[in-house]
Amino acid sequence: MHHGVLLCFFAISVVLPVQIKARPGELRVRSLSTHSPDHQSNNQSNHPKLTCDPCHYEIALITDNDEKSKSKTNPNLWESKFSKTTLDVKATNSGNFTVTVGKLNTVILSSNIDEDGKGMELSELIYYNGNLLTFDDKTGTVFHIVNDKVKPWVTLNNCNGSKADGYKSEWATVKNKKLYVGSAGFPWAPSSDETVEPKNCGPQWIKIISETGDVQNVNWKPMYNKIQNATKCKGYITHEAVMWSEIQNKWFFAPRKCSLEAFNSSTNHLIGSNILIMTDENFNKIEVVEVGPTLAGQGFSSFKFLPHSDDTLIVALKTHEDDNSFRTFITVFGINGDIYLKNALMSTEDKFEGVEILHK
Repeated sequence: MHHGVLLCFFAISVVLPVQIKARPGELRVRSLSTHSPDHQSNNQSNHPKLTCDPCHYEIALITDNDEKSKSKTNPNLWESKFSKTTLDVKATNSGNFTVTVGKLNTVILSSNIDEDGKGMELSELIYYNGNLLTFDDKTGTVFHIVNDKVKPWVTLNNCNGSKADGYKSEWATVKNKKLYVGSAGFPWAPSSDETVEPKNCGPQWIKIISETGDVQNVNWKPMYNKIQNATKCKGYITHEAVMWSEIQNKWFFAPRKCSLEAFNSSTNHLIGSNILIMTDENFNKIEVVEVGPTLAGQGFSSFKFLPHSDDTLIVALKTHEDDNSFRTFITVFGINGDIYLKNALMSTEDKFEGVEILHK
């Protein structure tokens, strides 16, 4: 590894997006959503709300472009696209919301930190202790983003922290002033056959990081198992988007993949997810909500709660990858499953795996 830095008789939910005239470079969608009694929560606290109208947000996105992260101009560098845009949400008289997404403005972040020739495969964005952080799922490096440059802060090692290889970070959230970093929650099968290696423990461990950078390694297999057992995903389930809500006092999971069948490497790329999972702090009361239809290969890669919504409105990224081709979509929905921006295409070139609401 080289060190140094350079620059998710029954009524069916139907959501009908209507294109509206917008400024060049923008996508504006009004959602005309019908409610689906078979998946909506009866809890009125889950009904989406906003205390500002309109609400204007500046958001950032970051890419994990896998092998494409290798710089085309410098053999010693790996790169990630760091993009910013705007999100405007306005309530309508009918009780829905109109959502406007602005044009992407992108800079390139680069680093010469790699593991086995891979690096800058950045899988999440989050603020912690006043710093904007991102996570390399190949090297285990946690970076600060400062003035459109990355600076390494902490390196996470696999499994219980004793492994030499980097931890495959996929999601991150803040709980009780600690940074929780997690992986897919599923011990991926090797490519040679369909047998899961028991020693592949990394995805079921999480890391809890203090403000000073101290790392606690916790085996989260029991929690991941409880989540899976509460869903229809009896084959396997993977996670790239997990948040703790201090306001709701709940964990929220928007899975990347939810499969009814056991893992099969030849069909894994076809598996997607359309569910949002909510659970109390102890994983004893688990609720599952459907968010639109399941689309082949398309699942959640990151989400954040929109400020001023009491953590009832979510902006999320959904990704699709097939034969090394990528697509990224953005969506806005309520924690009750109502959709207000339905899978708006953000990129046909890049796999954005992190989203964050920028601090002003």
